[in-house]
Amino acid sequence: MTRKDYQMIANVLSKHIAHWERAKEVLSEDRLKYQAAASAMSVRDLALSFAGELASTNPRFDRERFLEACDYYAN
Repeated sequence: MTRKDYQMIANVLSKHIAHWERAKEVLSEDRLKYQAAASAMSVRDLALSFAGELASTNPRFDRERFLEACDYYAN
């Protein structure tokens, strides 16, 4: 895979994390906020899984850089 491929994956994951983080802020019911938070965490788990798998296929893959590009650490 190329850097462009890694960036595309990170962009998709980042968009989904951002979506669920925004949903968490605008939803009024606690139940829905909880579901949005759980969804954001699920996408973060997916990003972490991708990082591990991609790192295992490419010794030069920068796991932390990938996670930052996914907005893994964003609130």
